[in-house]
Amino acid sequence: MLQDQPLHGLTVCYFGHYDPDYPRHRVLKKALRRAGAEIVEVNDHSLGLIRWLKLFTNHCDALLI
Repeated sequence: MLQDQPLHGLTVCYFGHYDPDYPRHRVLKKALRRAGAEIVEVNDHSLGLIRWLKLFTNHCDALLI
């Protein structure tokens, strides 16, 4: 079944200050999951460096900002 999931084993960090219910975000995350990727969401409303420091607590193979 790995042919159906070309992103199997890939961890994608979905990072930023965004509305998780916005259609573009829902569609993109759904497509990545269907392709086999694991999604780690870092939806943070902190200011400045605090938001970026939280990014480094997650191991990700790819980063979407």
